[in-house]
Amino acid sequence: MWGLAPDALDSYNTLMGTQHSIRPFRREATTSIGNSTSMGLSTADYLMYNSNIIAPWINMAQVSKDTFSYGVDATDEIAAFNDFEKEGYGNKFSGEAAYGNDLAGMTNSLYDGDFWHYIWQVWTGGVPSWDQRNTPGATPAPFNLYTFKLPKTEQIEKVIFYNNKNYNAFKTCTVSVLGDDLSTVLESKVADLPNSYDATEFSFGSPASKTVNFKISSYYDNGGRVPMCGVDEIQIFRKTPQWIVDSKCTALNSNGTIVKYPRGTGGVLLNNLKLSGFSQYELTSNMEIKDKIFTVFFQNLGAKFM
Repeated sequence: MWGLAPDALDSYNTLMGTQHSIRPFRREATTSIGNSTSMGLSTADYLMYNSNIIAPWINMAQVSKDTFSYGVDATDEIAAFNDFEKEGYGNKFSGEAAYGNDLAGMTNSLYDGDFWHYIWQVWTGGVPSWDQRNTPGATPAPFNLYTFKLPKTEQIEKVIFYNNKNYNAFKTCTVSVLGDDLSTVLESKVADLPNSYDATEFSFGSPASKTVNFKISSYYDNGGRVPMCGVDEIQIFRKTPQWIVDSKCTALNSNGTIVKYPRGTGGVLLNNLKLSGFSQYELTSNMEIKDKIFTVFFQNLGAKFM
């Protein structure tokens, strides 16, 4: 199965006995998940680049956003199913290089160690532009960092927050699972994040919700010249839905762009590699990598080439 898009999702769910949500593939990393069907492929095969050089001093090219078209929720990590495009971010962000300003950078599996363009950075001192970047920061009053709105109700089990300290760093963080009215708090956890790039886990008792809110009440002043904090990554994990178990849905990579559905002696393989509609920066050599991916799947499925 190739080319699954939002307009066909209802029919696809009926066919496969699933309750998938779908989202656009963005500029993100994709981790390979080992399986006999994907044997011979690795995470490196899925990480493609384009011709846009974002760090010329080290000849660093930008990660491509044209590797896949759409992904479905075939794993329990679901933060990226927030509709960033509706807010003008993700694939609707105006700049080809986000420079740390794209909200979707919180869920792209790319970290500061990959390059700071791929994370999300937030002003903490009320400074409106880089023209005033040397203005000292001020301790912020408590503010809502962001509210994730998922496409359907999920049982939230845990949240992982990867902090960033390129300049200042977020400290006290409250994560709340909210009711449908967005004001009722179903469950809330508070923790002091580390003054580092490390992760903090917030565990929940599986409240059923579509909405997860992040509130910041203090930050570490590291004496940086820019009053800014950053988020390397936020992950939201749900309890595995019974429909995934029942439908024998098996993700072959981390973002649900390649998924296996065994059925009797056969089944369906969703392979949403993007083959057209590329940005101006896409490299033609990426099609050779995609050809390899297709070939490996065909070989592993026992297809005969004439």
